[in-house]
Amino acid sequence: MNEKYSFETNCVHGTYNPYKFNKSRAVPLFQSSAFVYDSVDHAADLFSFNEEGHIYMRIDNPTVKEAEGRIALLEKSSGAVCFASGMAAITGFILNFLKSGDCIIASNYIYGGTSGLLNDTLPNLGITTVFFDPEKPETLEKLITKETKLILIENLANPALIVPDIKKIATICKKFTIPLAVDNTIATPFLCNPIDFGADFILHSCTKYMEGHGAIVGGAVVDCGTFTFDKDKYPLLHEEAPGGKSFVETFGKKAFLTRLRGKVLMNTGGCMAPFHAYMLIHGLESFHVRMERHCENAQKIAGFLSKHPAIKTVCYPGMENHTSHTTAGEVLRKYYGAMIGFEIKGGYEACKKFINSVKLLSHTTNIGDTKTLVIHPASTTHRNMNPEQRIKAGLSDEFIRLSVGIENVDDLITEIDTALQNTMEDLQ
Repeated sequence: MNEKYSFETNCVHGTYNPYKFNKSRAVPLFQSSAFVYDSVDHAADLFSFNEEGHIYMRIDNPTVKEAEGRIALLEKSSGAVCFASGMAAITGFILNFLKSGDCIIASNYIYGGTSGLLNDTLPNLGITTVFFDPEKPETLEKLITKETKLILIENLANPALIVPDIKKIATICKKFTIPLAVDNTIATPFLCNPIDFGADFILHSCTKYMEGHGAIVGGAVVDCGTFTFDKDKYPLLHEEAPGGKSFVETFGKKAFLTRLRGKVLMNTGGCMAPFHAYMLIHGLESFHVRMERHCENAQKIAGFLSKHPAIKTVCYPGMENHTSHTTAGEVLRKYYGAMIGFEIKGGYEACKKFINSVKLLSHTTNIGDTKTLVIHPASTTHRNMNPEQRIKAGLSDEFIRLSVGIENVDDLITEIDTALQNTMEDLQ
């Protein structure tokens, strides 16, 4: 982070300098697929990444660059590359340095889309995954083999809201010289900077709290600049870069992001659209203000649900009975996030009746919106998991996920209470 300014000020100003863009106070939208080069030599230097500048929208764009710089600032990291979605970001991240024969060790508690990537898509490319319980970091070391090239965990894991002991896991990763990547989407840099606990890479779905209004999709890969890629273990980072030398030799600490941009984005095309970056920047300017209301509302609603006769269990790290409550108090700042899980008495039928009866709460798959959103994960977002995997992820068939918005909390509680009462009456 820019040490001169606070988190809040960096949210608002980022890396943007209006005097470099015709003194425009608002960050401009550069809706251009191509950029003009000064000369043949200038073009060659740009394509070799020997000179700063813009080549083509698929690789970079001035508006996207500001979004990347702002995210890197908020995560106190050396740089970031934005993608078309969170799933594009994690896919690009993995393809940038893993190859056929490599193995990932991932948390049991992980987003359903990520689980699908690890279980369904990557095995076709020869990249396998084994899973571990992040609440038992001592089990991780026993799973590591010479094929293990990445440890992947999720902070405030969706939907069980597990907060792993990042520091303990990072210590094991460093012992075996394996990078640790943390999906920080739900925690956000407002609640936690994984770099403070030893993470090497941070992943984000910018679709969620960062943009915050459910208007875009986007993702980001953040490089903490802390991991050194051994040539024998990670040969892709030692491939020849433009100019004849390897990426590591040529770009040093910038090697990973340079290859990610120059190889993965160039070859797969999963770039963030400039308009989405423009909307993301607007969202980030109020990000810190919104997150306080999100979290305050969630804490109050969780407390209400915990006392409701129609509720079987409440899953929220701010509750003392949550398995991650102690760790969350150590890893997160002040708040416990804006996601709540809860089980209704009456099983799946009760879930359907509750969700079908709410009006103020929107039934949709997204999270991190200013509006409060509700969904039944087992039949939607985590449907690609088999029943055993869902149980390991802390996800039953009677589990409902609530993404708490920034509305008046009393209005939300009244709406939830009415829907619960109607559900219980219908089932009697």
